[in-house]
Amino acid sequence: GCGQAQVHSNTRYRNPELAPAARPLTSKEVMFAMASSMWLLCLAAMSAPAGAATPQAMLQRMWASSDLSASQRAPEESLGLPQTYVLRLCNAYAWSAPLEMRRVQEPKLVEYPLRYKECHDYTLPLKDGDQLEFRAGDLNIGTFFVRGLPKSPRMLLLVPHRKDLRSMAVVFDSHMYSEANYPQVALVDAFAGTKQTSTLQLKERTHEEALHFNSVVTVTPGAYEVRMANSDTGKQASASLNALQQGKYVVLRVGNGVNTTGDTWPEQMVVFPQIAGAARRTFGALFLALACFAARGAEF
Repeated sequence: GCGQAQVHSNTRYRNPELAPAARPLTSKEVMFAMASSMWLLCLAAMSAPAGAATPQAMLQRMWASSDLSASQRAPEESLGLPQTYVLRLCNAYAWSAPLEMRRVQEPKLVEYPLRYKECHDYTLPLKDGDQLEFRAGDLNIGTFFVRGLPKSPRMLLLVPHRKDLRSMAVVFDSHMYSEANYPQVALVDAFAGTKQTSTLQLKERTHEEALHFNSVVTVTPGAYEVRMANSDTGKQASASLNALQQGKYVVLRVGNGVNTTGDTWPEQMVVFPQIAGAARRTFGALFLALACFAARGAEF
C-alpha cells in the first residue's frame, strides 16, 4: 500500500485586485502580477519519496514569498464558524472509478460521483481546519486540509490528479479566483504521463496569443478557440471558450498515457464551463498572470 506521508506548509499567496483598465491592453503590454493568495495550505496524500524539484515546484517557490495581509485573512473571531464558498472541483484523476469527495466534518458532499474529466461547482460551508477526503471507487486516495481561506467567499478551484502514471498517489492543484470584472481563465496542467511538450494558444478570429499552463489569465469578453498542440506526437486538440463578463473558467490538460494495468488515458484538453452564445468582441485581450498552482508534493 501507499504510505501516509503528510506534507505541511505555511506559505500563503497574495492576489492583488485588478483595477479596471481604461482601455484593453495589447499583447505587448503583458504584466505579471503577484501570485494569488492560496486558500488551501496543507496537503495530506499518499505520496512517493520526494525527488528532484520539478519545474513547476521551482515556479511555486519563486512566487511563495508573501503572506496574506491582515485585511485578506478571515477575522479571528470568525475562524470557528464556516462561511459558504463555491468550490469548483475538477476530476483530473485518470482512473476508471469516479471520484468522491466528502468533508470530514459532515456527511458526503458530492451529490453524485464525479467522473474523470468532469467538473462541478459545489456550494458548501468551509473553515480553516476542515478536511476534504477523496476516494476513487474503493480506494482512499488522499485528504486535503483547508487553511488560509479568504475573508470574502470567492470561488475556489481544486483539481486532484495522479502524481505520475506508475503511482495511485493523488496531488492537488488549487486556485482562488479574483473578483476582477474581466473573465478569468485558469490553465492547469494535470497530465501525469511521460514528459511531453504541449503548447497552448487562445485564438479570436485572426489573432492568437500563446498561453502557459499553471497560470491564470484574464481576457476581454467574447468567443475564443483554445488550441493545444503536442510537438512530440503532432496531435492537436481544440475547444471553444465563450467568455462572459466576470466569468470564471478552467482549461485542463489531462491524461497519463498508459498506466501499469494497461489502461490508456490519452492526453486531452477540457474546458469548463462550456457556455454557448457569447457575443464576439474586438480582440484586445489583456493577459495578467494572477497565480501559480499548488506544487506537486512540495511546499506551497
